[in-house]
Amino acid sequence: MSNNIIKRIAKYILVFFIIIASFLIGGYLTSDTIFFKKLMSSNDLTTPMKVFQWTTSNYAIPHHTHAKHNAPPRYLLEKQTWMYCDEGATVMATFDHILGYKTRLIDLYGYDNIAHHTILEVLENGKWVTYDFTKRIHHTSYSQSSGNSFPLKEGKVRPYPKLYNAVINNNSFLKKIALKLRGIE
Repeated sequence: MSNNIIKRIAKYILVFFIIIASFLIGGYLTSDTIFFKKLMSSNDLTTPMKVFQWTTSNYAIPHHTHAKHNAPPRYLLEKQTWMYCDEGATVMATFDHILGYKTRLIDLYGYDNIAHHTILEVLENGKWVTYDFTKRIHHTSYSQSSGNSFPLKEGKVRPYPKLYNAVINNNSFLKKIALKLRGIE
């Protein structure tokens, strides 16, 4: 191979790596993770309890129904003044995960085998602690969260965040592509 061909290939490889680095770095610097970190810093959200108090103080429980669109947490914070149980749990889980806590969502099922309610659990000091956005209660049992709304059959664990959430929360470019494909934005 001639020197010119090797130089040309080297230039293409360099340009390729510059584009990839720009995509990864630029995507992270404009990501939801950075957005959440700034929001956490400006509101002193340093513990799951502070996250719970801030979220329940700033977002209402809706008194209407709508078609669920499974929007990402940042969208919920920026575009709505209210959240359903699963949306509130997901937003709080996102904050808590960024704080370094292990989180999971718990879907509470009735005897009709339908999930009627979703709460958040955060692993704190080796124990799973519940946070119920809708009922505005914490450190309670699943049956206390189901209350008189429905007879509780079981709580099913739903891991959160999943790989998909980690990817879209950490790269705004990939998030935009994912939301376009899902028809959200």
